[in-house]
Amino acid sequence: MVNSKSIVCISAGLPQDVRHYVRALADAGLLRRFVTSWSFHRDGMLSRLLQTVDRYFATDLGARFAQRAVNEVPLECLSPAFWPEFRYRLERRLGLSGMAEAFDAHGRDLTRTVVSQLSEGVRLVVAREDACLSVFRAAGRQGIKRLLDLPIVYYETLRAALEAEHARYPGATTEPPPAAEFSIPRMRRKRDELDAADAVVIASRFVRDSLPVEKARVATVIPYGCEPGPEPVPYSARPNLVLCVGHLSLRKGTPRLLAAWKRLGAYRTHTLRLVGRQLLTDRFLADYSGMYEYVPPQPHLQLKAHYAAARIFAFPSVGDGFGLVINESLSAGVPVVVSDHTGAPGYLETGREGVIYPSDSDEQLAAGLDRLLSRPTEGAEMARMAYETAQRWTWADYRKRFETLVRDLVAG
Repeated sequence: MVNSKSIVCISAGLPQDVRHYVRALADAGLLRRFVTSWSFHRDGMLSRLLQTVDRYFATDLGARFAQRAVNEVPLECLSPAFWPEFRYRLERRLGLSGMAEAFDAHGRDLTRTVVSQLSEGVRLVVAREDACLSVFRAAGRQGIKRLLDLPIVYYETLRAALEAEHARYPGATTEPPPAAEFSIPRMRRKRDELDAADAVVIASRFVRDSLPVEKARVATVIPYGCEPGPEPVPYSARPNLVLCVGHLSLRKGTPRLLAAWKRLGAYRTHTLRLVGRQLLTDRFLADYSGMYEYVPPQPHLQLKAHYAAARIFAFPSVGDGFGLVINESLSAGVPVVVSDHTGAPGYLETGREGVIYPSDSDEQLAAGLDRLLSRPTEGAEMARMAYETAQRWTWADYRKRFETLVRDLVAG
């Protein structure tokens, strides 16, 4: 039997999966403390202050800071840490350190605030990668179990994939080379985090297969959940639109997608819409001028309109732990053409919700796109099955599976 309020969770950010699993633990009465970056609760003093300012000065601060609101857990369980994030942002703004170094320091500062909270009665620490090493070590000394939340593919696989893309497309990106992200101290710390964990929770078979064998055995795959909306627009009523959402970058496979698009000549009859932050150089993109439509990053609610209009969603990533955009597509009834270096293998099936292809095969990416571009009847059937999959696996199902995992881990 798991004691009530016996679990501590730590995350440097507030992604959807973290919000959902802390909610699951709070709803089950298992959550003692959720330590995260600067945030606030709807019942807290800061929330009331923002409401007052908005009311008297006709501002929209409440809406602007809404992404920082953590309402999934009771107020007494939330422990926001302001100073670690302040230091992180200050260092980034002043150029005192690179992004990777500053983020790692943020994670170290955050975990130091947790060590003192490992009081009697704590049975399990759940911590996201990059914010767990010191607290995992402290928990181990006290006999407390440790569950690592690993949202991305293991660094050795990701490093190899990115090095290959940089070599294939020299001068194509504004991003620093992989060596900046994969420094020796950083990789050592990631290995130590993994070694210090009793168990690992991951979102895809791809991540599991990238882990060392001994850790793959204690890894549990729980795919992220869907949020199916109302009945999708009929497939035949949608424009000839192919959508891709995410950074325009080497990691997301944008150069491969553009090359396939140009090779097919699909831009003559269809629109390729790329939505996200631009990380490719103008010189590289000049070769594809007039062949695609670019839209800057959009708020989540506005993205729904883009999904609703699409006939195909393309996700040619070379290394994603899952890719929530996949589920956003399914939720809108949009079939996907997606690489196998994502959450698709073991979760989706070629011929059902779309097409899964080997990430290093530009030929099969082009073939997958051509299959859906040229067979609207099959596309309509895949769209129907994509929406059915979204209805079968929601965030509520994710929360139930996560609660079962932690109960089994503590009881074992």
